[in-house]
Amino acid sequence: MGETDNQDNHAFRERLAKVAKKVGSYYRLAKRAGVQEETLRKIRVRGSEPSRPILAALARGGGVSVDWLATGESPFKKEILEAIIAEIREAEKLEDTVVSVERTAYIIATVYPDWELTWDGVGKPPNKRAILSIVRKAA
Repeated sequence: MGETDNQDNHAFRERLAKVAKKVGSYYRLAKRAGVQEETLRKIRVRGSEPSRPILAALARGGGVSVDWLATGESPFKKEILEAIIAEIREAEKLEDTVVSVERTAYIIATVYPDWELTWDGVGKPPNKRAILSIVRKAA
């Protein structure tokens, strides 16, 4: 294993430790993920690489994204989030209302997948009407 591999593995195990702390312990993480404690022990102590199904189970059990657990990177693209939030703010002005944090999160969760698949970050973003519609319902 090269130096970069060792650094990546160490960073992964640090993220795994954060997830275990979040859920209360490695034991709880193993139970929530449906992973044998010995398997988790091999990953965290010996630095064994988890299989894709184990990685996905650990992420689900810990309530984090597989992307973040595997790489430390967010699964969200900053420019798409910024564009969605800008559209929410524009809709607030049009409707003379303020959208709650909870409703903002709902809008992002609703439109983000479509925007990620269809918008290249240039020009007008897709599905602006969906945001305005949701804001109107909240008003």
